[in-house]
Amino acid sequence: MEEMAPNERLEKLLDFLPKGGKGLPAGFTSKEELLASLRASKPLTASEYLQLQEKGSLPLDNEGGLYIEPSKLFVIKARKLDSGEKVFVNVVTHPAIESPSETEQVDSVAAMRVPISIGEVLECSDKKSRVCQRIDAVISPLLGDSLRTGGEEDKEALRAFSEVLFAYIDQKHKINLAKIHRILQGVSYIGDSVAFQRVRARPRPRDCTPARCSRR
Repeated sequence: MEEMAPNERLEKLLDFLPKGGKGLPAGFTSKEELLASLRASKPLTASEYLQLQEKGSLPLDNEGGLYIEPSKLFVIKARKLDSGEKVFVNVVTHPAIESPSETEQVDSVAAMRVPISIGEVLECSDKKSRVCQRIDAVISPLLGDSLRTGGEEDKEALRAFSEVLFAYIDQKHKINLAKIHRILQGVSYIGDSVAFQRVRARPRPRDCTPARCSRR
């Protein structure tokens, strides 16, 4: 059976409502208005986002943003520099996030821009059931691929990425994480489920196709 696009599934469900606006939830006057609201409130997976982006029908809110459902990648275990409290940083991916790019050169040195969407600080527990914190960080699929090649260069890339990531976390949440940290082997996410995030929409990336960026 051929899988329907997210918009088509919503429209199919609304076909069961009576005609003439009857049966609609309070505050809605038409099926079209209800459909637009449902599109805007549903977090989009990578594949759903790319399908809607291709059609030019992303469900943006009034500020040009939308909610996404990122895909799990890996977990960084770190500690707060001041208290030693454990913090898990879930690194996740979604094609709504731009890939790294060079910015204007300063004194003949090219700087690199690394887009990362930092989520809220949430409570979780470690293997010994001790309360700690977790933060989700969404990166582009292309950057995610480059961080898990498994070679020696991968370690240097992860070190550089972690420095940028920790600086972003400190900037947003005033949490200063120690440079000494480690990647949890065999663990792709800490928490019951991947947290949704609201991000700004952007044009279709050159490095991203449905086949490349829809991993879950």
